[in-house]
Amino acid sequence: MKFRLPILLVSAVLLLLSCDKDTFETKPAISLKSLSATTVRSGGLFSITMEYTDKEGDLTDSIYMMMEVLNQSAVGEAWQFNPLRYKVPTFPPSPKGEITANFRINSSPDVYETNLPLFANPNSSENDTVNFKIWVRDAAQNYSDTITIEQVVFVR
Repeated sequence: MKFRLPILLVSAVLLLLSCDKDTFETKPAISLKSLSATTVRSGGLFSITMEYTDKEGDLTDSIYMMMEVLNQSAVGEAWQFNPLRYKVPTFPPSPKGEITANFRINSSPDVYETNLPLFANPNSSENDTVNFKIWVRDAAQNYSDTITIEQVVFVR
């Protein structure tokens, strides 16, 4: 009788440990892993590396972003409400991985680099301070959560 309770407890623990812990969802999830810098000079490279999870592993080859220019002398709307779509290199389907997006600041684009449309006010000598909202989409049109990157400065 004394041995029954420990055996039941050990069995319950083993049962719980053997359960599938796959918590990936159909809706993609992204998180910020790293930024190349928070201050980038004109002509410089700005890279964003994100980690993703997606149960089916079918992310598209694009990331979507909106930019908020914080300068007081910015022209027009503070947020660019039409999301910008940037291509990233094609990668093999996987339920977990990394995506790196490279942006060249006010320079001609290179392979898998996109010319980021800055500066907000071309008549100003003021640097641009920008917030980003970024998300991804999978082949089934499921959108991820949104990550926010704040206070990136683009130096003229």
